[in-house]
Amino acid sequence: MPETITETASTETSAITSETTAVETTQTTIEDENKNLPTLKLVIYEGPVIIEDNSICYYRVEAIVTGDPYPAIKFSKDDSNGAWGKNKAQVNLKNGESYNLIVTATNSAGNITKSIALTWSQ
Repeated sequence: MPETITETASTETSAITSETTAVETTQTTIEDENKNLPTLKLVIYEGPVIIEDNSICYYRVEAIVTGDPYPAIKFSKDDSNGAWGKNKAQVNLKNGESYNLIVTATNSAGNITKSIALTWSQ
């Protein structure tokens, strides 16, 4: 009788170990896939700045991204045409204007889109 109990316990232990291993493998795979997805954070690093003659106000925004492969960044508007460097954009506004800047980061694992509201009123 004690041998039967030992065998049963041994069999149950093997089954539990196999299930645990399968779950851990699945979690690792999901984590690895998520690690490759782009992340995106938008930061206003300058602005609002009002030009001396009060004709425009500008904001400079940086997209801070991660992902593997490194994501491509697309801004919905960049009045500087890339003059401030990679992943940076300038948005010019006239008095009373506002603009919702939309930024998308894309790589082979997926994409993410975020927006930031920019306004100027005197």
